[in-house]
Amino acid sequence: TLSSSSLALNTPPLSILAAKAVRLACSSGALRDAHFIINSLHASNHPDASEPVKLPFMPPFQFTPIPFDKPISPRLSAHVMLHHIIRNDSPLKAYETAQILINKGIPLRQATLLKVTNALLQAPPTVFSVLKEKGASMFRSPGYLSDSLPINPDAVQDDGLRFALTLLLTARENRRQCSDRAFEALVNFCLLQGEIIMGSLLFVLLVKDYESKAQKAQEIKAMITEQEICQGVPSPQLIDRWKDLIRLNIPSKRLLKAITQQCEEELADDSEDRDEALQALANLACLVDSRSMPFSDISHLLRVLYSCPKLPDMVVLVDGSTVNAYQYFHRVIFGLLQDLPTRKAKDPPHKHQGKRRHVMPPLSRETYNSLVHYALRHRLSVSLAQDTLHHMEHVRRPTLKPDTTTYNIIVRSGTLLRRNDIASFAVAELRKLKENSDHGIAVPSGTPHRHPLPGSGSQSLSKLLAVSPASSNIPADMYTLTSYVSHLTSTGNPHVVASILFHVLPELTIVDHPAWGDNPPSVHERAMMARRARQERIQRAVRLGPHFFTSVLNALCKAGKTGLAERVWLLAKQAEKISWLKGGNEGLEVVEGWCLPVHAYTIMMQVYAAEARKGLCVRTRLPVASLEIGDHKWQPRTDRKDKVKGWAHYVLAKDKIASRHRSRRTLGLRMGAVLYRSMFRGARDIYDTLTRIVPNAQPRVYNLRPDARFFNAALEMFGRQPVMIRRSTRPRPAHWRQKERKAMVRYSRRGVVSRNGNPFLQRVVQGMLDAGFEVPMAYRRLFLGTWLYASMNRPGAPVVNRQPFAFPRPRQRFSPHALPTLKERGLPIQRSEWKKVGHGWKHRRR
Repeated sequence: TLSSSSLALNTPPLSILAAKAVRLACSSGALRDAHFIINSLHASNHPDASEPVKLPFMPPFQFTPIPFDKPISPRLSAHVMLHHIIRNDSPLKAYETAQILINKGIPLRQATLLKVTNALLQAPPTVFSVLKEKGASMFRSPGYLSDSLPINPDAVQDDGLRFALTLLLTARENRRQCSDRAFEALVNFCLLQGEIIMGSLLFVLLVKDYESKAQKAQEIKAMITEQEICQGVPSPQLIDRWKDLIRLNIPSKRLLKAITQQCEEELADDSEDRDEALQALANLACLVDSRSMPFSDISHLLRVLYSCPKLPDMVVLVDGSTVNAYQYFHRVIFGLLQDLPTRKAKDPPHKHQGKRRHVMPPLSRETYNSLVHYALRHRLSVSLAQDTLHHMEHVRRPTLKPDTTTYNIIVRSGTLLRRNDIASFAVAELRKLKENSDHGIAVPSGTPHRHPLPGSGSQSLSKLLAVSPASSNIPADMYTLTSYVSHLTSTGNPHVVASILFHVLPELTIVDHPAWGDNPPSVHERAMMARRARQERIQRAVRLGPHFFTSVLNALCKAGKTGLAERVWLLAKQAEKISWLKGGNEGLEVVEGWCLPVHAYTIMMQVYAAEARKGLCVRTRLPVASLEIGDHKWQPRTDRKDKVKGWAHYVLAKDKIASRHRSRRTLGLRMGAVLYRSMFRGARDIYDTLTRIVPNAQPRVYNLRPDARFFNAALEMFGRQPVMIRRSTRPRPAHWRQKERKAMVRYSRRGVVSRNGNPFLQRVVQGMLDAGFEVPMAYRRLFLGTWLYASMNRPGAPVVNRQPFAFPRPRQRFSPHALPTLKERGLPIQRSEWKKVGHGWKHRRR
């Protein structure tokens, strides 16, 4: 190969003249002459070479090189010919030419490698398919490259990507500098083609190269320091080498975000095809485990890692070992919590105090917040969160202070852990600040403040969260308000949310609805509210976001405020559509907005199901003695709560007949049917509205996917029929199998079908089957004789376990009237166990 010293002795004018001659020969079509010039230049540097440079598209010929007095570099001439091939010929010829030049020791510039790579990636598939049909030798399987990473180009399906990957790996194997932009282009193309594993391996390769060069820079810096101490003046060669190494660019963080985002999307889907996403995440987790990740903000990667469901899938690590993906991800995060990076990679060696050197810098505040969330929600450990905050505030250099996100995490996680002393303390600290005096959390709730228990570990955590009103600037945001509303709901005070709702959410006054809560305004006050700027209030409602509306709806559902919940729902639907529009200089334009999650629809379904059940008349099983006497007549009981007041405004405004009767049962079912249809048509309605306002817009609105809890709420509403027997409190599978057998006998012998079904229940069951769920056992016999597919015992998709890491293995519970679900929040303790603990412990904590 050509050394740097030999290249320095070359004559630049002759090399430039040779490159001009090659350019003229290529432009005139005399590629053989250009080939001859390049071989002559190569022979001037290697006079003892046995074979000349043989290009794939040139026929063999007798070669007698041009004699030169001095060695002349063929690099410039080879680049001229290679660029001509890229512009005018097939990208496969450019690939073969680049391979031969690299193997012959002619170094290629990084920009040239990038051009060849882009030409291969952008080549049409017909180029490769023609060669495959002809059985070209170019498609032979490339040999494994000796590298610590298991990168095999044969594992790639796309032909252009395979050739580009082989070219860059060959250049790297021959110790040529490969452009980071070329590897980044490969990673982006891998993600575009769905080759997520190969994309993650290439990113790991980039990071490992950066790590090795950064560690080499540290060693050279130590040698320079030693020479300064011993000799007084360091070696100029070492200084130049050190300066070249510290000018290295860190791999683009955008690649890490793209890979983790694609993995997150695949893991969010409950399909069984998650192997590639788990393997790609394992490749990235290895960088965190070895402290090779060169970024301070890895919060998104950590969130994707600890959000992985509990799956039995195995992954292969970089060292070749096989481990369980779920256990490995949590082991990596827990190891990071135990050994948080403190010093920068460029610090002198004496600052590392004998610890292993790594390139991971001190973590950012966002990463610390993710770790605190992991410690509280997945490890259920207040002490672990306290150690993380202590490291952030006192050990890290430079130190960091908690921000608004930290307090939001403490409020929400403390509520779920039933450590309301911690949550109340965090809210009280935020109320001290002047910038939060007009925020929703400053509204007095009427609940007593709980101080941390003396002698508990939460006192140390409270010291870390204590703020100084004079020096702190931690403004509360909409997530703080959402966590506060959820805190009130979880602590058994949802009625407080209903009482302060119009103070926290004054935008409700723009909704035309008869429900005004416990403190209705006067006629004059309503007129004043109507004069205020509607556009300004609806924009503030847009900024609140979907999670806030979901938490408020949950609180109103628990408080039994159906009218207020309906009012908040109407405001949320208006804000949902407005969030996709933005006023510009040329009028309205479509932007990326938000949609209400399926949890909001589930809560409203539960609200209407509760109202419909109030007007439901059921009958109980009579004792055998009453049946023998003959006194078994059943009389419906008139309920004083059967009439509707203050809700179902949509149906009452649309239907005059319904406004006369106002049956609670009828209106509840009608509102539930409207809500069920709106959930499936929500994205389509938004799309139609936006295209009607902005005709040329193409908004990317995604359809909502109903989950098991949504279907359970729908079954709770439409599965109960009048005059049905009250459900058993302790059902068993044998009991329902016996009912199925009896129904089959009645149908087979007498053709009798069930009369307890209704058409909308059949629509709900059809939606369950389309979503991949099974039909609960209690509803199968209702469709016997009318719908064979629903009456069969068809197994559904398995339940994906997304519980926190500290939760034990869930027990199998039989529920004949609902789909199986798992508890994913709070503590792994059932309500019956809380009752056994006692009333005193509950109130001691609260």
